[in-house]
This record gives sequence, C-alpha cells and structure tokens, in this order.
Amino acid sequence: KLKHSTQFMFEIFACLSSVERRSAVSYKLQLRDSENNQLEANYYLSSTAQPDLVAGKYYRLIGKMTGSSFHCFKLKEVPYMETRNAMSLIKQSEISMSKLILQINEKLVRLRVSDTDW
Repeated sequence: KLKHSTQFMFEIFACLSSVERRSAVSYKLQLRDSENNQLEANYYLSSTAQPDLVAGKYYRLIGKMTGSSFHCFKLKEVPYMETRNAMSLIKQSEISMSKLILQINEKLVRLRVSDTDW
C-alpha cells in the first residue's frame, strides 16, 4: 500500500502575514506570496537561535506539506536585497517543479496501469 508513497521537502519564500504562538516550541504562521495567495504554516522551534518573526518581512522556510498546511522545520529571514533574487528563483523553481510533478504523475499512472495488468 505504501510502496508508491513519497515525502518531499520544500524550500519556500514567503511574506509573513501574521504569527500566533501556540506553545513554547511552536508557532502558527500565516504566509502570503507576491500574488497574495495564503498558506498556513506550523513552525517548530529547534535548538538553534531563531530569527524574530515580524509580519511584513520575507522568510525562507524549509519543510513539508501535510494536507493543506506547511510544516516548517527551518526558517530564515530573507534580507531585503535578496528579495528580488528570491522572486527570480521562485519563478525558475515553479517551472522546474511543474515539470517534475508532471513526470512523477506520468510514472505513477504507468505504475498503476502495470499493477492492474497482473
């Protein structure tokens, strides 16, 4: 049942809309992109020093998607000058990810078809 299951780690750049502290080790973040698409993220503190979480600033987040929520393991503020570079990287990443997702879907379809053949 799990032989075709895969977990992906993502690095995203987003503007922090709001922050809500849930416990001593976790935060609920509301993120938005340049087109104002919203994404909820759960951020879990690690033992390393953490940046201040300030609404309106851009952050680089690393984590995984679980349902419609992003679970963030690492977070780093993006300096203002890097924001322009980040936007260029985002566009390139979207193209690459779209191609990758199409390839994965095609392979999964072929695997499903071959599984039903026997």
